[in-house]
Amino acid sequence: MFVFVFHIQGPLVIHSTKLYPTPDAKSFYVFGRIMSGTINSNQQVRVLGENYSMEDEEDSKMAFVGRLLVSVARYNISVKRISAGNWIMIENIDASISKTSTIVDCDQQVRQIGISQAYIFRPLNFNTCSVIKIAVEPVNPSELPKMLDGLRKVNKSYPLLTTRVEESGEHVVLGTGELYLDCVMHDLRRLYSEIGYFWDVSPRH
Repeated sequence: MFVFVFHIQGPLVIHSTKLYPTPDAKSFYVFGRIMSGTINSNQQVRVLGENYSMEDEEDSKMAFVGRLLVSVARYNISVKRISAGNWIMIENIDASISKTSTIVDCDQQVRQIGISQAYIFRPLNFNTCSVIKIAVEPVNPSELPKMLDGLRKVNKSYPLLTTRVEESGEHVVLGTGELYLDCVMHDLRRLYSEIGYFWDVSPRH
């Protein structure tokens, strides 16, 4: 049986698995588990995206940690420092993350402890696929930028969601079911863009 041991004194490694919107819905808290090391508020970290590799380091970005929050039932408790083994929500580092990420020490800290290479956790795989497609467009064409920003945010918020632009120029949202996409459209209209939409639902071919 495999047993994972958390190393509090080791280099910082966090596997983030979900993005939760902030109260104003303008950015996201990065939710993940600290697999190694300790993270502090205002610390500089390196965020490795799902497409990062040692041969292609383009999908990585340096960021400064904002607040650290521990989610306890209905409340988010702010802490200054937290160590390996805990689940944590991190503020201010979501800009370069699409779904999941690996968060490590910044390059200078990594060199100090003698590690020259960083690996990422494998992106999450789900035993399901998108079966329904919704084509969306704003009621007012001048609000297209707001719609695009809203689509980007719902794509970050829902792990099973896919957004794309068809060859016809339509912006489509693909999801796993009617109720799932109903929740997506509710958040898109009420939380992330606050504009009116026309949409057309069809099975995915």
